[in-house]
Amino acid sequence: VVVLRTQDAGGTVHDTKMWCVDHDGVPWVRVANAERGWYRRLVAHPDVELVRDGGTSPRVAHPDPSPATRSAVDAAFAAKYGFTDFWYGAILRRGAVPIRLDPRS
Repeated sequence: VVVLRTQDAGGTVHDTKMWCVDHDGVPWVRVANAERGWYRRLVAHPDVELVRDGGTSPRVAHPDPSPATRSAVDAAFAAKYGFTDFWYGAILRRGAVPIRLDPRS
């Protein structure tokens, strides 16, 4: 579990715990429902922070809903989280959007 820090229009920072996978050399998260508050903040302000393994890194979020990316990232989540990912997806996930977290320079 990682923490993704997003910022709202007023500058308030929000921490959200979530799963994360590495795919093609960068971390990815995904949103199960594009109406979630953290995702809406991320779209409006893509400069985020990823808190992982005791460190914090500045990142730029790039949602990528393309079918090829969705399939690849879904496979990475399934490989890492197994049946729990399948169960969660069957119950809650509808049109998940993968989000690439590139290093911010």
